[in-house]
Amino acid sequence: MPLFRFQEFIDPDPAELALLDSICGRVEHLPVRALLHRQGDRVGRMYLLVRGWVSSNVAVPGGEQQIVKIHLPGDLLGTPSIVVERAAETLTALTPISVRAIRYEDFGRVFGEAPRLGAVLFLSSQLERVALMDRLTSIGRTRAISRLAAFLVQTHDRLRLIDADRPAVLDLPLTQSELADLLGITPVHMNRTFRELDLTGFIARRRMHIELRSLGDLRALAHLAGHRTRRDHGWLQRAGAAAAAPSIEMTEPRGG
Repeated sequence: MPLFRFQEFIDPDPAELALLDSICGRVEHLPVRALLHRQGDRVGRMYLLVRGWVSSNVAVPGGEQQIVKIHLPGDLLGTPSIVVERAAETLTALTPISVRAIRYEDFGRVFGEAPRLGAVLFLSSQLERVALMDRLTSIGRTRAISRLAAFLVQTHDRLRLIDADRPAVLDLPLTQSELADLLGITPVHMNRTFRELDLTGFIARRRMHIELRSLGDLRALAHLAGHRTRRDHGWLQRAGAAAAAPSIEMTEPRGG
């Protein structure tokens, strides 16, 4: 079970791992284009993505959909919807996927029984916020070729969290139109941008099979901020110690 979201800042102990396994339902296998939920559905669970790619889409006027995020194995799916009455997004399988459902009431156990993991999830949500800030900046202030380079590099980096030895190759389960939607450009511009990036020699492409030949040059072209994740959060250890400490019952002093 890919748990890197819970391992970004700590190494979970056996009790924490057992809790995570206990709150997850059985593995469900779903085909490409399967819907986990639609925007506007009433939902009471989220999902741990075990295998495959999933898109998060938001409806826009005219019946179209805006792709706002691509989820990879290890991601928790549907977490934004926990704070609203109905699902905030549509979750669509881009490939055959495997997921484990987590009911909201079971998810709540993490914060009471393993507060260190709850703190990790808070930190992980802040990393998501940083990534969103970077993506908004990229879409609003950089050229299309830089946006594409940023997407390729960041996707490669995310996949390396799952498999550190994977080669610098991406097989994108997206059409050029879907990728254009994600990057905020037209499909025609997307095609031109791919050709432009091909000509740099930084990538070699056969349809959506992409070899990243020069990650350093792609990073420079992407204008990424280069954030480095901190793991030295001492208060996380204190949270774990506080949870493990026995409670002390306070009593009134006896009269003498």
